[in-house]
Amino acid sequence: MLFIQDKLTYEEVRCRFEREGYTLLSTEYRNAKSNLNVRCPHGHEWTTNMSNFASGRRCSVCSRRKKYTLEEVQRIFAKEGYGVLDSSI
Repeated sequence: MLFIQDKLTYEEVRCRFEREGYTLLSTEYRNAKSNLNVRCPHGHEWTTNMSNFASGRRCSVCSRRKKYTLEEVQRIFAKEGYGVLDSSI
């Protein structure tokens, strides 16, 4: 686990994301708990903070932890030729 003791600069934060193949979309950095917009190597965009990223939390879509809406589930199933029978998710 990486502990952030001194305040990082925007450039340091950007470099930490890029070292792991991520793109920092936010244009400013305030502190380790402030929200940052990020794009993963597979193109998924999400919001995280430096503290979470430094502790190993990554893209929720790639890690399959994303919670999907009913409409998203229906679209995903439809692409594979299936339908959703029960809409009480």
